Amino acid sequence: MAQSVMYPPQSNSPGTELALEITSTSTTITVIDGTALPAAPNTVTLGTDDTAETIVYGSKDGNTLSDIVRGFDSTVAKGWSVGTKIARYLNAQDISALQHNINDLNDQLSDISPTSIGAETPEGAQDKANNAKTAAMEYTDEKVGVKSTGASNLLPNSTGLLGLEYWTGVTSGVVAAEIYKDERPAIFKFTNTTVAAGMANFVSVAPGGQYTVSADFYTLGQTGTLGLLVYAGTDTSNLLGSFIADVNSDWHRKSKTYTIPAGVDTITIRLTSGVGTGSGRLVSRIMCNVGAVESAWNDISSFRHAQLKVSSAEVYGLRVLTDKLQFQKSDNTWVDVGGGGGGGKVPTTASRMYYVSPTGNDANDGLSEATPWKTIARATEFFESLIINHPTSLAIKAGTYNEGVLLRNISGSSSITITGRFSSDIANPKIINIIQSYSTCRIAFSNLDLTTASTAIQIYGGFTTDLNGVVCTTASSSYGLLAFYGAHVTMTGCTISNKQQALSAQQLSQIFSNGNTGTGNAIGLQSATGSTISKNGTQPTGTTAEIQTSGGIIR
Repeated sequence: MAQSVMYPPQSNSPGTELALEITSTSTTITVIDGTALPAAPNTVTLGTDDTAETIVYGSKDGNTLSDIVRGFDSTVAKGWSVGTKIARYLNAQDISALQHNINDLNDQLSDISPTSIGAETPEGAQDKANNAKTAAMEYTDEKVGVKSTGASNLLPNSTGLLGLEYWTGVTSGVVAAEIYKDERPAIFKFTNTTVAAGMANFVSVAPGGQYTVSADFYTLGQTGTLGLLVYAGTDTSNLLGSFIADVNSDWHRKSKTYTIPAGVDTITIRLTSGVGTGSGRLVSRIMCNVGAVESAWNDISSFRHAQLKVSSAEVYGLRVLTDKLQFQKSDNTWVDVGGGGGGGKVPTTASRMYYVSPTGNDANDGLSEATPWKTIARATEFFESLIINHPTSLAIKAGTYNEGVLLRNISGSSSITITGRFSSDIANPKIINIIQSYSTCRIAFSNLDLTTASTAIQIYGGFTTDLNGVVCTTASSSYGLLAFYGAHVTMTGCTISNKQQALSAQQLSQIFSNGNTGTGNAIGLQSATGSTISKNGTQPTGTTAEIQTSGGIIR
């Protein structure tokens, strides 16, 4: 059997939409965003229900698919309207080709006799298994930042996973990741005054090997012992040894070397603190490294406590609690990160204005015209990391930018305003386009010239988007403004010219068009699939002034 063609898949199946209507015999298709589809040749699916059509395209040039085979994979070729979803989904032919090719390989393998490839001895098979095990361990160690011949930190990353969840509390009186002291965050603080306390973790080791365990301690102004116990196995019945911190001392490192007994492949490292007084005995870093000499703290241990730079003024500590992440302010108070479903985003603490300039630097703080960022992407990625609970603004200095504004899933209770021009500018900055999708706070754009020859403004879902003084006159066979999937857009004083559709509302979207202009468009206003365009004052004109289809309303 010959191998069947298998077309490359695409992670998460990002999609786009048809920019132009097609018939059942069309062999060229124009989409809104060709970058959302894989390189040719490949398959894509039109539609999302049981009437969908799968096609094969042999060529892709920008937003145009050509050399198309219609009705692929036993689907039916038919006409599709503007705005139809198109994406690289998994289809039946993908599975059929995979099954066929597996069967073909099985048939080929069945024709190969063991003698043709050389007989395998039990000893040879065991050597291969041992080598595979060693290679797998080395690969895993590399991926989690641990080398078997180097240092493995137990805090905060002994398991290769960030956080402290793999340390088990033995008794009460221990607080994890609590204190930010002398710019050296403590991972554990022991506050026990009436009963001994401890924390424990397990570490995989090689039987018969030598390992050195070390830790950083702080006991200044404290009473009570603080140290580490090391046990063979996962219980506390076989103590290998222990060491304790110096009394009444600033940060210092202590260590001890242990020889692992035969047959033991796991040790238990237990932090312990005797009854004492003071504000708390602290432990900052713990390491277990191969050999009889302690290794230098590596990058993970040196950066043992994540730090965030939030604005240009303050640096906070970060801690992981059972159900949330918090950062520490300079006054030692703690604030939830991404509280209320923020997905790890940092909430804003005050209104701020940021700046971008062609002569800026993305390493700047972006907080003044004198210290602007260089790229718009630097600003938008920063905004996407925040919960916008205070008015936040971005000023883009006049000039030409080889990028657009892309904002995705902005959350918060306040607003973002993105405006062209610094205080001394007369002309608008020239950017490529505007894309805004599924944000839950109000976002406004003003005084921007868009240069794209494709869709100039794309707004998908979310809260209200305001457009003021935005200009796009570059000739295009696509949209000026496309509002999609329940978008709400208010547009005032904008100019949209030379487009296939100047303003288009689709899939239950709403546009309020107030005093906008534009000429040379094929269609001025288009409302489809239950959407509404409300007009006031002048509107962009077109060869066809208005089109209402599939329940769309223009009023």
